[in-house]
Amino acid sequence: MTDYTQCPECGSDDLTINTCEAWCGDCSWHITDQAPAFDQYRTAELAHRDTITQLVDSIIDTQLAPITPTAIELRARREALGLSQQQLASAIHVAQSTLAQWESGKRRIPGIRPELNVLEALVEDFIDDLVDQVNTGGAESLRTYLADTDWWATDPVVNALALPAALHRVAAARAAAKLHRSGTTISITT
Repeated sequence: MTDYTQCPECGSDDLTINTCEAWCGDCSWHITDQAPAFDQYRTAELAHRDTITQLVDSIIDTQLAPITPTAIELRARREALGLSQQQLASAIHVAQSTLAQWESGKRRIPGIRPELNVLEALVEDFIDDLVDQVNTGGAESLRTYLADTDWWATDPVVNALALPAALHRVAAARAAAKLHRSGTTISITT
């Protein structure tokens, strides 16, 4: 049986096959669609491409493809982050009107769950940092920010990401609640 993934002349696997010809990159072997055997090479190449495409699709489906939130999930997660539509839209680089259409169900939502996960993880990190400032650093209050630019001036990462200060205020409120549950009452200041 002939292996149509290797050159019949030299055995090289450096074959190039397109719709009307096939050739070897290592020797002078060449065949065109006029030859009866060409269909065998073309069929083998298409099967090989299909296998690769299926593998790539499988990896994307299982590993890389972001999961699309429902309209209500998107709104709930935005509200849990303490962000307005405009603030979340800015954070994920879309227009506010687009976000409004996603939340109302008027427009299909793309796979943005990874972006939401990152924002939620950042809020959790901010909460942990604020709680640590009180528990280990002896802070007497939790400092947060009213203006985005005030927060950006204190942290180059949030400045680079242009995160809204509302995220920090949510983290401060949640940190204060967490501390309160553990018996520490603390105020939030700016």
